[in-house]
Amino acid sequence: MPGKFLLVFTFIVSVLLAGVSIVAFFAVPGMRPAMAELKDYSFEEQIGENITWSVSRRLGDGGTVVSGATEFEAVIRAREDRVRSLRDQASELQTRHAEVLRQLELFEAQQQQDLEALARSIEEKQALVASYENEVRKISLDFQNLSVQARDTRDRAASRREDVERLRAELEELRTDMYRLRELQRVLTDRLLRIRLDQQRLQTRKEQIMQQVTGEQ
Repeated sequence: MPGKFLLVFTFIVSVLLAGVSIVAFFAVPGMRPAMAELKDYSFEEQIGENITWSVSRRLGDGGTVVSGATEFEAVIRAREDRVRSLRDQASELQTRHAEVLRQLELFEAQQQQDLEALARSIEEKQALVASYENEVRKISLDFQNLSVQARDTRDRAASRREDVERLRAELEELRTDMYRLRELQRVLTDRLLRIRLDQQRLQTRKEQIMQQVTGEQ
């Protein structure tokens, strides 16, 4: 569909430029006004056995691109060269647009995979944190029971002292692990939010590119 639009656009521009050149040829004395309209081209009269006109682009290498036996033919050739240049630019823009869309689709697919993997990782870490919390509560309850028993009898407290110290160490270790897991969960949640924001910006950029290409067509 974009190729058809490009072909129609090129045909219309060609017809308009040819019409303008014909009108200028019959309506004004000489082709000087028509030459002045082509600001990107310079016209030079070549005097010899037969007078000819050479046409060169003002930008670029500056070499002669077309020539004509008369002013009218030189203007027509210059307009035809301009149409070819516009068609080439439109084709290049269409190719770049297709490549941008392909890159956007590829990036969105990769982002979606990363989001799904990150969501699964967060769920796993949340489940692990919950498991640690349950274990911490259980160990805390055991520690409290052991402390009560130690206060009730000195002999039993002496025999349980080693267990109490071990449980304390395990409790502190589990609390440390739980804190690290919560920090990891926070980092992963922030990363997920940034990825979603990047997706929104990419979608907005994609819509802007589509609008720009549609406007240029």
